[in-house]
Amino acid sequence: MKRHAKAPPRPAQETDEEGLAYAHLCIQVMERFMDAVNARPEMSSRYSDLHGMFMDLVQDELAPYAFDLAYEFFSENDVVTKRWREERQES
Repeated sequence: MKRHAKAPPRPAQETDEEGLAYAHLCIQVMERFMDAVNARPEMSSRYSDLHGMFMDLVQDELAPYAFDLAYEFFSENDVVTKRWREERQES
């Protein structure tokens, strides 16, 4: 059972690229937040609760982009591969 209210629907994105950029940003925010929580020893007892709540929220937010994200994750398309390489080099 989810412990948070479902996020309100977002307005339609202008392009598929804009939607994917938004999805990637959501994932980066989630990862950074959970890394920050994990870095604080006093939060260790709450990590699982926060992680579960955050995953539910991000899942709701990313649902409209599920197919596009899955395609990117498993694609051998040259454009997708190039973008992933560029993102890895930037980080």
